[in-house]
Amino acid sequence: MKSILLLTDFSDNAFLAAEYACMLARNWKAEQLLIFYADQANTALESMPTVAAGREELRNETIHTLEVWQDSLRQLAGPGIEVSFLVEEAILESRINRICEEKKIDLVVMGITGRTGMEKLLIGSNAIRVMENIRYPLLIVPSETVVEYPHKVVLATDLKDVKEKMNTPLLWEVLNTLGSDLLVVNVSQTEGDVTQLRDQIGDTHSLLDKYHATYHYINDPDIVTGINDFTGEKEAGLIIALHRQQSGLAAIFGKSVTKRLAWHSNIPVMVLPVT
Repeated sequence: MKSILLLTDFSDNAFLAAEYACMLARNWKAEQLLIFYADQANTALESMPTVAAGREELRNETIHTLEVWQDSLRQLAGPGIEVSFLVEEAILESRINRICEEKKIDLVVMGITGRTGMEKLLIGSNAIRVMENIRYPLLIVPSETVVEYPHKVVLATDLKDVKEKMNTPLLWEVLNTLGSDLLVVNVSQTEGDVTQLRDQIGDTHSLLDKYHATYHYINDPDIVTGINDFTGEKEAGLIIALHRQQSGLAAIFGKSVTKRLAWHSNIPVMVLPVT
């Protein structure tokens, strides 16, 4: 993974995500770190010519802030990594795939903020909307993240359609790049669920044994709690989740395991889209 796109809203959590992205870039000997700011406020004001002067002032302030970020991240990323920025008046989730395609992006990184109450709906849902639209690996960095390389990685699986979900170039590229110990976990809500899935378990082994993965089957009435407790017990530094995307209101209000992990995990969650 040689090219990383960092999404920012200039919050403290966004800068934490930037620090994490720089750490990965150094470890992976990446070539490019691109900072992207979607000026969604100015986009909303396009039809109001009376505020044109104010829009220009806001854009100049944005560019200045991005220049400050660029200087800081150049120091964090170290030599050999090109750090640049891009600002557009655009709706973030509607532009993200085109930018990734144009800039040959391998990984998108962003923070997640506002995870309670109304802030969760209005601010934090940016990450959820991106999750539901992006065709590239997305790394969501929560505010509790410790910036250190994830030497243990948990791959969460529901043991459904394993061949379709796991046998993908995206997952292989991520696992090969990370080079971390791989812990595969399935959380069943009732005892005995796993015994009905022998074929899916066999498929999982055939696909992941080459990574010397260890396999863990646990029971918990709440799947997300089970995954989070497991990662804490094993001192893992990253969760990988395979996510089948939704649309419309379901994309914002749906209760998929991946979305709940994004809201409630204390460690970064890498979301790989399943189409």
